[in-house]
Amino acid sequence: MLRPIAVVFFLALLAPFALAQNMVELQAVKDNTLYEDAGGNFSNGAGDGIFAGTTQRDNLIRRGLVAFDLTNALPEGAIVDSVQIQLTMNRSLGTRHFVHLHRVTRDWGEGTSNPVGQGGGGTTATDGDATWLHAVRPGVLWTTPGGDFRSANSGEISILSEGPAIWYNTASLLADVNDWLADPAQNFGWLVMGDETTNGTGQRFASREHADVNDRPVLRIFHSGTATYTESGEQPESFALTGAWPNPFSTSLSLSVTSDHAQRVQIEAIDIQGRIVERFSRWLQPGPQSLALGGHTWPSGLYLIRVQGDAVTQSASVVKL
Repeated sequence: MLRPIAVVFFLALLAPFALAQNMVELQAVKDNTLYEDAGGNFSNGAGDGIFAGTTQRDNLIRRGLVAFDLTNALPEGAIVDSVQIQLTMNRSLGTRHFVHLHRVTRDWGEGTSNPVGQGGGGTTATDGDATWLHAVRPGVLWTTPGGDFRSANSGEISILSEGPAIWYNTASLLADVNDWLADPAQNFGWLVMGDETTNGTGQRFASREHADVNDRPVLRIFHSGTATYTESGEQPESFALTGAWPNPFSTSLSLSVTSDHAQRVQIEAIDIQGRIVERFSRWLQPGPQSLALGGHTWPSGLYLIRVQGDAVTQSASVVKL
């Protein structure tokens, strides 16, 4: 049984962070599938599926595209703590494969093409569609057939069973969203890439046109507080705790921190009974950085991570699975 005084103590520590944390959930504004084809003739702009991986019979590649509109998604000055992307896998050959998300680097189209049947072969592309050759058919070509995207993935997960598949927060996914919030004109979404090393790895995910709204692509953005600035003749030396990821975590935890000067900070992990389960210190350098904390030995549960610097103390709540 939890001690009442300890619980009150923990909740009191957590309250400022919990009150400031919010979550927005965004539906995709467009999606499509690139079907490997030398003529760039096939697409799936209005179908109810997005495909990634390779076909069983002829080992042809399928790559999905999905994008979310971040315009006015967050209040001005909000700090993004973490993000999640959820797709629902609803058809495969029943084998486990890694699926990656890559930031797309040019705009692309979603036309009215809508294949019959399972959709794995696509259908004749319409004007406005993205295809293996076209970013927007008929006049705008990809620089590289198969799509223009960053080679380093922003996130990867292993998918076996049908159902929701969630890419939890990574530093790259967080950077993608923050970059797009700062410059919406560069927001072209993500390419969904399956295992392309062998045949029969294809997986189908529900698109934004799927009949069940709960299966459609979702982007969740967790944000806390708004940035505040004090006008004075002298700027105080400080730091900001901008995120904790992944959250929930199972083996290791990292903090995203930015500091305006070099300083040593003390970090405490406090459990729900108010006990400090671990305490350590880290040096911060000027600018944004990531601090690896470990945490693999902590029991499962809810924790408050408290970071105390020269002038300020900030905290974040995390869950250990």
